[in-house]
Order: sequence, then C-alpha cells, then structure tokens
Amino acid sequence: ARLVAEWLRVGYCQGNMNSDNSALCGVTLDYGPFGFLERFDPMHCPWVGGGAEYSFGRQPQAAAINLSILSEAWADLLRAVATEEGLTRAEADEAVQQTRE
Repeated sequence: ARLVAEWLRVGYCQGNMNSDNSALCGVTLDYGPFGFLERFDPMHCPWVGGGAEYSFGRQPQAAAINLSILSEAWADLLRAVATEEGLTRAEADEAVQQTRE
C-alpha cells in the first residue's frame, strides 16, 4: 500500500501491474513499461496494450487484486499443510479463516 501511495504521490505509473509483477516486500519485479504523468490523467497508461486496468488511477485496485490472489495461494498452502498435520478439512478451513481476521 505504501509503495502504491508513493507512486500516486509522484505521478508514477507502473503500467503492467499484474500479479506476477508484485512482491510481498513492497517492490515490483517488472519495471517496464513505466512512466510518469506529465499532467494528471487517471486513465494514463504508458503501455499501449495496457488499457484501463493498468492505468494510473487503477493502481490501488490492481495492488488489492494482486494481494487477494496471493492470499488465496497462501490459504491453499495452509490447508495442505494443516491436512498433512492431521487436521480435518473443517479444522484446516478454520485455521485459514483465523489468519484472515
């Protein structure tokens, strides 16, 4: 959230912020195509193939979607480990739910 807030503050647009370009440590892994706004335009996207979903103004939503996808992957992993440890499916689901609270 801090990274994206700083981007918005300085007018930076990552341009292709899909889930494989995000990292938990608060950096992006793909620095192209990126750009800075010359004038405020929430629909600005430096990538010609980007479209609205990768626009400057949608970066907070893109980050939220990426984190949601990551949380689902973690939930699946947590369920698998819980099952290996002998928990029932219901107990594993409860453990996942507790991590979301």
